[in-house]
Amino acid sequence: MNLLVLHPSLVHFPIAFIWLELVLLIWAVRPGCEVYERFAFVTFCLTLSLLLPVMAAGLYDAGGFEGVKGDVRIHAFFGLGVFLVYGFRAFLWRRIQTHPDAGRAFLRISAAISAALVTLAGFWGGRLVYT
Repeated sequence: MNLLVLHPSLVHFPIAFIWLELVLLIWAVRPGCEVYERFAFVTFCLTLSLLLPVMAAGLYDAGGFEGVKGDVRIHAFFGLGVFLVYGFRAFLWRRIQTHPDAGRAFLRISAAISAALVTLAGFWGGRLVYT
């Protein structure tokens, strides 16, 4: 294990942004609240830009790939799941814009999946710290 622990210091911003995006997308359902959807896109972009540094810091803190075992592996898989969902959303962003109704439903569902995955990752991360 490394003396400099980076991952716990960096991970809380993306977690907050993931949950904030979900809340904003839920608020955007009301008519005349498009500003919430635009703000949700900003939080999506911030989260996407932070995911790779956070994952790299976690890998560094684990001591490389050989340190990813046991509860760390479960935690890493949920974190990777968040990254994959966000990557898929970024890949489909243009298509979402061309089909607004289906796209909005997809955004809400995928944001809820991301929030669930990050919650599970946090649970397993907490087990690493407190057990």
